[in-house]
Amino acid sequence: MSEKLKAISLGYIKYSESSLILYVYSLEYGYLSLMLKGFFNKKKKNKAILYPLTEITFILPSNADKNKLINIYSVDILNYFDDIFSHPIKSLQIQLIAEFLKNTFKEEPLNSDLYEYILKALKNFSDKKDNFADFHLIFFKEIISLFGLKPMNNPNNNFFNLKEGNFLESQNYDYSIGEEESLLFKKLLHQEFTLTSKTIFNQKERRILLDILFKYFEFHLSNFRSPQSLEILKHLIH
Repeated sequence: MSEKLKAISLGYIKYSESSLILYVYSLEYGYLSLMLKGFFNKKKKNKAILYPLTEITFILPSNADKNKLINIYSVDILNYFDDIFSHPIKSLQIQLIAEFLKNTFKEEPLNSDLYEYILKALKNFSDKKDNFADFHLIFFKEIISLFGLKPMNNPNNNFFNLKEGNFLESQNYDYSIGEEESLLFKKLLHQEFTLTSKTIFNQKERRILLDILFKYFEFHLSNFRSPQSLEILKHLIH
């Protein structure tokens, strides 16, 4: 029996002059690859489908093999955050997040809490008109917890160990980072992104924190690779 599914789009590739392959994270089954034939031939195609982290709905055929490319015939939009993609910095932050999720969701089991968090975070991000430069950092901090990788934050220790995922009393251990960087990371672990929150970190600190976050992911996520958009974002957000 066919099913109507909800999913968050993670990106696409153009398959032919008329068709595309859409990568999504579905609420019901997790990561899926969808073949949408004839999309570019439609006179009134909904281009919101092409933007990452748009929430969509579609019909999953009854005979679909969820581990292979699935043919679908139409997609409807549930949530599309137009003001994010019309803003040059916000759209780049979303591009980084979507690329990260696309690379990691292939290995992650279904997590409905993660799905709901992404939508809630995007709503806050869309509604916030200023003080949003730290959004991607706080998003990745929350993702760490949702992946079951939350660091142990010992308030008396000031040296973070990337491999062990905790704060140690000294740097005399393999894979520990310096005290200044560790305290900066500890500060990030206490931040929340809300409509009233302020930007906490400057550009240099954001670069350092992105390096720490992605080094941490390298240790704890199998087959992890840094998004290509990472270096661009480091230099553009002031």
